[in-house]
Amino acid sequence: MNNINERLTYFSTSEFAYHLVIFLVLLFACICVFTAFFILNLHRSFHKNRIYFQKSSERVRNSLQYFYEEIDNPKTNVKKLVQKTFGYKFFRSKQAQKMLKRLIVDCHKSTESETEKIKLEKLFRLLGFENLIIKNIRHKHWYPKSIAIHIAGEMRMKNLYTQIEGMVDLKHRILRNEARFSAIRLAPENPLEFLKNVQFKVSNWEQLSIIDCLQKYRKEDIPPMGEYLYHYHESIVILALKIILVFKQNDQAEEVMKCFDRNKSLAIRKQSIITMGNFKNKNYIPYLIEKLYDADNIEKQLLCLNAIWTTGIYKEHIDEIIPFLYENEYELVYYATLCIKTCDEGIHLLNEVIYTQNEIQKSAVVYGLKYDPHLTNL
Repeated sequence: MNNINERLTYFSTSEFAYHLVIFLVLLFACICVFTAFFILNLHRSFHKNRIYFQKSSERVRNSLQYFYEEIDNPKTNVKKLVQKTFGYKFFRSKQAQKMLKRLIVDCHKSTESETEKIKLEKLFRLLGFENLIIKNIRHKHWYPKSIAIHIAGEMRMKNLYTQIEGMVDLKHRILRNEARFSAIRLAPENPLEFLKNVQFKVSNWEQLSIIDCLQKYRKEDIPPMGEYLYHYHESIVILALKIILVFKQNDQAEEVMKCFDRNKSLAIRKQSIITMGNFKNKNYIPYLIEKLYDADNIEKQLLCLNAIWTTGIYKEHIDEIIPFLYENEYELVYYATLCIKTCDEGIHLLNEVIYTQNEIQKSAVVYGLKYDPHLTNL
């Protein structure tokens, strides 16, 4: 123990320890200065590039109108026109070419004019970017490949449809998603043709994105989704039901009912009921009531009651809903209340339940009628 204390005392009083501490302090200070310099230089570089991109973007956007006017002239020399419009730097700098490609794609996304879109697509081809996209689609790395697929869809490069359609079932999730969205834009006729052979699940996010892509189409250009209700993959059937709902394909109602009857999947049956309820066709109420009584669990009963409530009921169907007001399940009583209150003749029937001794039934009915103007005195 004494030897250790002696060594520590010697080390703390020696010149070596003093020099070592000075060296470590200086080293730490140099590292801090270098790091600060690196961060400031990086920030300056990003700021400079951002300003350059903004100024170039404004100049390019202002020059596009001149380009639109000259490009239609068959005697125009494309190379000289590009040099005059966008500057000579375009042919010497890869960064400038990359920036111009990005600007063309951004302008194509933002413009609503079909004429401008066509001219931008023509410019994209004339500048040789189409060949670059074709090359990158064959790239081994997923990132440039996914960007190329996305741009091909945005710039409507229909000659790549067959190649992109073959990627809709790739194992890589991002590539698979981009290929599916681009396939919708590039399809020659049916934008959902690729769904027929899909093997991988279409996630909820993909379903919403596909529906969003279809918003750009006219309703008559969207194919009837009845045939997709027979697809072997559950997610495709659910997507088809959502498309029927969003685009109001009411002529597919019979197929939706058949889909509900033949599928045992709770997710499919749930979406079928939601879709059917939003048809708002009271002719389907008897069918929904039949399924309500055939349901073997509360969740299915709630789905049917929800659809009946969304559709609205006639006076002659109220008696078939009343028994559910006397159930001991809060949700069933609540949705039964919502169904009955859509019909004026059913309002007075709910008073009887309000004054019962069953607190579950009373609470559910009162909550269901909370904003009902007929019972503001309760």
